[in-house]
Amino acid sequence: MLSLDSRRFQRDMRELGEKKVRRATVFALTDSATDVHDLVVERMTRRFDRPTPFTLRSFRVKRADVREADPTATVLQKDAVGGRHWVATQEEGGVRPQTALERRLSAALGPSARLRSVLPGPAAKLDRFGNWSRADRNKALNAVGLGGTAAPGAPPTPAARGAQLAYFLARPGGRLSPGIWARARDGSLSKLAHFTDRPARYRARLGLLDGASQVFSEAFPRHFRRILDRMLNQQRGGGGTP
Repeated sequence: MLSLDSRRFQRDMRELGEKKVRRATVFALTDSATDVHDLVVERMTRRFDRPTPFTLRSFRVKRADVREADPTATVLQKDAVGGRHWVATQEEGGVRPQTALERRLSAALGPSARLRSVLPGPAAKLDRFGNWSRADRNKALNAVGLGGTAAPGAPPTPAARGAQLAYFLARPGGRLSPGIWARARDGSLSKLAHFTDRPARYRARLGLLDGASQVFSEAFPRHFRRILDRMLNQQRGGGGTP
């Protein structure tokens, strides 16, 4: 049989008073939620290939508020600008919303292009996260008139005087698959971006929040005791409370 002696705890509670115990509870809730958040971020670094800062910041902690009748700290998935964050789709499954680039290109090319997703082509230069690099992407978009400098579907245009490549846009139904292509001076072709009418669809596979309840239940008593001890030490020493 396990016997627990709660006399010290009860004595500490009486000494601190209800208001300070409530504050300790609120601080411990937030610290415990932060531990869960750290778990999620650590899992993303292992389950994604070179995750970007945008991906690693896709969750946030909503702090517990001492003014609430029932204080709660929450780990939330952020929304992306204009819609659901793509990590939510990876976590729960379903169709990924269009990115800002995909929405802009869909509007520029019109419904006949049936553009739903944009993927880097084999000739695209990738950044350190494995995505189409911003510089390479902007150069290609500007050259084909999708960066605001010319009409969509403009003829092949070198990116700069003396450039080795001329970029052009291939639409559905043509000889080439839809996307952005480049033609070298020797006539060889390479593809920088692939346009498809199929949305990106993911299976629920990450399990980023698996085990979160266990982490929280183990963390809360530890944080609560630590904060109570600090409050008691400050009170007995005449210092202020956190």
